[in-house]
Amino acid sequence: MSLHTRSPSSTGRRPSVPNVEFIEPEFDYDQHLLDSLNEANTQLNKTNSERDRYQMLLEQVNARLAEANATLAELKSQNQAYKESIASYKDNIAASSNRISMLKGENDRLRVESTAIARDYHQLEVKFNDLNQQYNALKTASATTFSSTASSSGRSRLSRSSSKKERKEDRKEERKEERREDREERNGSQNQDEKKARDRDMKEKDVDGERERDHVRERTREKKREEKEHKAEKERLSRRFEERRPPLTSANSTSNRRNSWIEGWGPGGRSSSSNSSVRSYTHIPVGHVQMPEIPAFKGPFIQLTIPRTGGNPMTPRIYNSSGCTTPFEEEMFFEDGNYHAYPISR
Repeated sequence: MSLHTRSPSSTGRRPSVPNVEFIEPEFDYDQHLLDSLNEANTQLNKTNSERDRYQMLLEQVNARLAEANATLAELKSQNQAYKESIASYKDNIAASSNRISMLKGENDRLRVESTAIARDYHQLEVKFNDLNQQYNALKTASATTFSSTASSSGRSRLSRSSSKKERKEDRKEERKEERREDREERNGSQNQDEKKARDRDMKEKDVDGERERDHVRERTREKKREEKEHKAEKERLSRRFEERRPPLTSANSTSNRRNSWIEGWGPGGRSSSSNSSVRSYTHIPVGHVQMPEIPAFKGPFIQLTIPRTGGNPMTPRIYNSSGCTTPFEEEMFFEDGNYHAYPISR
């Protein structure tokens, strides 16, 4: 211990400590606000992500809904087409039923006629057999009578010949019967084949007729649709042109007539600017310029005549830009349709 060190005095008392109150640290409001802002931004980001997700789901649902609506419209159009097809099929079935009933009636009538013809044929065949037997009996009776009047030698020969003839006649009759039966069988089979062919042809004709009716019905439907579209287009164009067409009034017609380059010529024609468009024939030598002629009417158009000059038409003495110089030109202007002599100053 150094000599200069002073030892504390041991007085027995504790050193006095100043009475200082406990001071709490100040609350950091900025940090609290920053934490709150970060938390709010986090919640906002979560909300935005949820919103984007739901918006994507909504777009997907809308796309599916649009597809479903398109499919529904297509199915409705197909259903309408099927309904029209069913209606056409019903019409075809009704027409076919009427055709079948008519053909059944025709078939019954033909069957009755065939039965009557077969019965008549059987009766005629029976009559033919009876007449054939009578003919054979008469023939044998005449043969026996002729043989009885002949000699005995010739009688035996005639009897043998008559027996041979009878046997020949019997064989001929048997052959005729067989041929007739064969012919009947062939005719029956041929009639059946013809009937089948007729039925097949009638079925084919019915099918062709149905196809033709369907084609005609389709063409009629297409034609009606085209006429309806053409009529609608025509009405639309007429409405559009009526909307664009300006109203025709008397003032417009008058101004159009005044501005027309045709009506300035001819009898009764007047120009809207007489002072500026009137040709002055003053100071023109007599005989150099012809008078303007009245336009001749040929058809719906007007032929205009141009005054001709004997000299140079571009001389400044012919056309005067100062307008009318004489009272005669200012009042008459040679456009009343009558002839006027050129005034000569003396």
